[in-house]
Amino acid sequence: MKIDFITSNHFKLGIARQLLAPYGIDVAMKRLELDEIQSSEVEAVAMHKARQALAIAKRPFIVDDSGFYVNGLRGFPGAYLKHTLGMIGWSGVLKLLGPSRDRRAMFRAVLVFGDPTTGKTARFESMVPGTISRREHGTNNARMLTSRIFAPNGSTKTIAQMDKSEWNAFITRVERNRYGKLARWLKKNYSF
Repeated sequence: MKIDFITSNHFKLGIARQLLAPYGIDVAMKRLELDEIQSSEVEAVAMHKARQALAIAKRPFIVDDSGFYVNGLRGFPGAYLKHTLGMIGWSGVLKLLGPSRDRRAMFRAVLVFGDPTTGKTARFESMVPGTISRREHGTNNARMLTSRIFAPNGSTKTIAQMDKSEWNAFITRVERNRYGKLARWLKKNYSF
């Protein structure tokens, strides 16, 4: 089966290809100009993109969106993560959080499959709980937008402090969850 990934992010495309290939699913990059609604809920943003893509896509596709929800900030920044970090950076998020004792946070990613011939959509989500550090740690900030301030549960390191093997194990574990759900759903609902 061939599906398009509506993205311009080569890193995300690589993960999708790696995790879907064993199921016989070939993923190609497709660039479409889609409006992104302003919502703190990542599900709403991803579903809005999918509904737009249903009207213009030629073959089945996936869209992806993610958000970062900080308990001590009542769920902020949510789906506004990229804009928030672009304006105030990691240090600004840490200042907003201040001395809050509740430093729990959740990284949430939503993948939506859409089929323009049937109008069907299906949603697959992964969640990564963790904590916000008291200051920035590590130097690799290209892995995830929250890499220098977020330590996943079970780790004493922020994502930016992880070496390459730790990072690969972490991201594969996280993404395998939702891509595995997508692949099993496709095998059940489509013949290929």
